[in-house]
Amino acid sequence: LVGNCFASEEELTRLASLDLTRTTMRVSLEPAATKAEIDELWMFDHFTRTDASDYLLRSSLPRLRYRDVSIPAHNLGSQQIRRGDVLIVNDNLEHYRGEVEVALRDFLDDGTRNIVARIPKEEQFLLDYIKPEHRFGFIKP
Repeated sequence: LVGNCFASEEELTRLASLDLTRTTMRVSLEPAATKAEIDELWMFDHFTRTDASDYLLRSSLPRLRYRDVSIPAHNLGSQQIRRGDVLIVNDNLEHYRGEVEVALRDFLDDGTRNIVARIPKEEQFLLDYIKPEHRFGFIKP
């Protein structure tokens, strides 16, 4: 963004607008994602749990808001989850319903998660830098 010559006003404005308090990643939304699921990505200040997993980044704060809200499953069976998939736990795992998760590696899901977005391949390296209690967020497309 900034090189060895003077930065333009536009470049300085873009630099000033960076959120340095958390890791943010672009996402592409899945067509099956509901408005409520998409809103869940933007409205919370996500941070990873202290009990880290090798498979998922877990943001559990949304569970409080969605504990009494139905989140129907998109698929009625298992599905392949890929690194960079952004997931929301659905009604099939009621105690964790509403939790926002990001897949750190590929695994077979048992129907308890909805894929709502995907982080592009070129930004997935950022996942390696998000550690327990680290803030993260998503950039609207």
